[in-house]
Amino acid sequence: KPRTAVIGAGPAGLACAWHLALAGHAVKVFEAGPEPGGVPANVIPRFRIDRGEIAADIARIKALGVEFAFGSPVDSLDALRAQGFSSFFVGIGADSAKDLSLAGSGVEVVDALAFLGKIGAEGPEAFAGKRRVVVAGGGNTACDAVRAATRIPGIESVSLSYRRTRREMPADLEELENAEAEALALKAGGKRAGDGGAAKAIYELSLPEEAKPGALVLRKMALGERDASGRRSPEPTAETFELPCDLLVAAIGEAPDRATLESFGIAFGPDRKPIADAATMATGAPGVYLGGDARRGPASIIAAEADGRAAARAIVAASGGEFPQADYRPPRIDYAKLARRGEIIKPLAFGEPGFAAREAERCLACDSACLRCVEVCPNRANTFIEAGGPFAQQAQILHLDRLCNECGNCGFFCPYEGEPYSGKITLFDGADDLAVSRNAGFAFIGKGATPALLARAEIGGPALELDYASWNGAASLPRLERLVALARAVFRDHRYLLEATP
Repeated sequence: KPRTAVIGAGPAGLACAWHLALAGHAVKVFEAGPEPGGVPANVIPRFRIDRGEIAADIARIKALGVEFAFGSPVDSLDALRAQGFSSFFVGIGADSAKDLSLAGSGVEVVDALAFLGKIGAEGPEAFAGKRRVVVAGGGNTACDAVRAATRIPGIESVSLSYRRTRREMPADLEELENAEAEALALKAGGKRAGDGGAAKAIYELSLPEEAKPGALVLRKMALGERDASGRRSPEPTAETFELPCDLLVAAIGEAPDRATLESFGIAFGPDRKPIADAATMATGAPGVYLGGDARRGPASIIAAEADGRAAARAIVAASGGEFPQADYRPPRIDYAKLARRGEIIKPLAFGEPGFAAREAERCLACDSACLRCVEVCPNRANTFIEAGGPFAQQAQILHLDRLCNECGNCGFFCPYEGEPYSGKITLFDGADDLAVSRNAGFAFIGKGATPALLARAEIGGPALELDYASWNGAASLPRLERLVALARAVFRDHRYLLEATP
């Protein structure tokens, strides 16, 4: 059997091990910590995820024959190669916290992962004696830290400081609302310094700057020009304010351990991110694959598991084997159900007749039609059409150039780290509009029943003009196959989208 070493027992590593074992590979998982599960088991608060469910998943993986070695950090791949391992999946996560620059003293500072990890291991009592906690950050980890802090015995107030506005927070709305509600429940009965006389839990446009005994000085911020992320950059103002604080939890982001990754032969790009193929997870080091938060930076559990599965597929292919073909295929879209998106369907109690059927009705079928970028665009510049043809996924997003002002909203809300306004195939009104854009896309040239098609297959690439017989006939166009399929669908079934075409 081909032998694969999986380094890290988090979601990415466990997913990779599972799929490799199903394909008949011998797998051994090396974990530096005392138990498997990674962030879900050791960081995410217990009130959010049941440890029993994690244990059941681990048991299923062990039942396939996967071996585990705990308390076994891997410093070199050479020793593993000597043991007969031919391929390696690195899923060590991103647990190197970014530093928060803070002048002065008098306030204890702890990074969010250490804070949540200690509470997970010892319970909220680990921070007993702390009365006023401030969490700095705007992601889901920051929200978890807020909710965990509200459970500290004797806690009086928990506040969240974020340098941008609520609108720019990367946290899921549900997580933010839950964190705010629990923090406000502590403050509802009294007035706090900096609250302006009213209970308040979230301090937008603020950045912790200086610590004093029992207090934190925060700098008020203002939004400036957009940065590389598409969000407006926070800039300091001349104003500050104070909040009572004896514990500051820094949730400003984490990064992978660069030294460890480089010791495995993994290179880093100019953006300071490790280099790995987005489809196969392969790195430049022979037989070494990288996935999960170590590749992406902090992301979702599902994204990490997807990386593990993609790496397993690539490892099996590289060994000459075949990946199990029981892959899930999205069902054909039921447009009647799709039209009900947003309708609130109340659940039935578990065990009631019809429970499973009701739950199926409540599912948004995001794996078949995510539509997040369609729903959040204020200008309706993203639409979906049923393309068929070469697409495994029927519902394809088409970006309408004429309606887009590049506000970035679709990119901000995209759960797949995409930028739909620039990454989706774009319908242009004409050659001039296509020429001033870098987007891949197409424009119909000429009026009448047989227009030519101006098509750009790659972002920033050259445009190619095809006569009607070429793009809407039987000609084989391998590089343009998907783009032409969308053009045909638009021309055949969605002519209304061409009303502004000259």
